[in-house]
Amino acid sequence: FEDLSTGGSIMIINKSHDLLKDVVLNFTDFFVEESCGSCVPCRCLTVLYRNTLQKIIDGHGTKKDLEDMVSWGKIMLANRCGLGQTAVNPILTTIKNFKQQYIDRIQIDKNYDAGFDLHKAVERSCQVTGRDPKDVEEFHG
Repeated sequence: FEDLSTGGSIMIINKSHDLLKDVVLNFTDFFVEESCGSCVPCRCLTVLYRNTLQKIIDGHGTKKDLEDMVSWGKIMLANRCGLGQTAVNPILTTIKNFKQQYIDRIQIDKNYDAGFDLHKAVERSCQVTGRDPKDVEEFHG
């Protein structure tokens, strides 16, 4: 407990929290917002990591997404500051230590999933704008 008084901290997580959604995504959002944008890996990859993590949380992730996130980690070391070099550690350490949390959410049988359903998006847009999806030619094409 001596370390706590000098700026140390602890985090207690139990089964009432979703590790990926409640903790890892929160940390990832923080790093995206705190990036100064000076270094390309931090400016771009933190957003790409967040979007890929959200895709996995939403059930559209694939094994390739996990493999990509692990391989991108090496690129983050090119950042100039410590924030950029460690910004993706919440994701990388949970992939390493809690991989099953990711495996349980990805689609094992798919190589790719964009995580975007055009038909649902058009239907939702039509609801918001008061248009009839039958009038949207691209929707049926």
